[in-house]
Amino acid sequence: MKNLLSLYILALLALTSCNKASKPTTIKGQVRTFGTEEAIRRGPVRVQIVERQATGCFGCGTRYHVVAQVWSDDNGNFRLSHNLYEDLEYYLTLNDDDVFNDPVYITPSSGNIERSDRRIRQVGGTVKMNYYLTAYGWLRFTAQRVVIWVFFIQEKWTMLVCGQKFYL
Repeated sequence: MKNLLSLYILALLALTSCNKASKPTTIKGQVRTFGTEEAIRRGPVRVQIVERQATGCFGCGTRYHVVAQVWSDDNGNFRLSHNLYEDLEYYLTLNDDDVFNDPVYITPSSGNIERSDRRIRQVGGTVKMNYYLTAYGWLRFTAQRVVIWVFFIQEKWTMLVCGQKFYL
């Protein structure tokens, strides 16, 4: 009887420690230029969902495993679907090879994958989430409650003041 009770408790622990069922999750969004909210001005890029995985040794860092990827269209729009688990960490990222040596955008590095705005917090259903690329040479000035963005895109300086564009 004692062995049967131990076996029952062991089986109960094994069943409750398993991962919860995965939930189908769809992420819809657009790859945009940070600071301007405009769609990227280049060809398609690969948008990815990566899972954060701790390595087995102390101090060895973190590994990111690509679980799903899709190409964006020419306007940067994407729709990415995959089954995700609630108890795991997922991030939205780009394949950095697609923007490596791009004359307009800074190549994203693995160091900024874990930014809080790139973490997928809702698992299950449809999530609206944009990915932002940083353009070379943008600055932000605030003068008497007016925000001015100055950035360098496609070999010309552009200034954005109160939603109006000015080319310098």
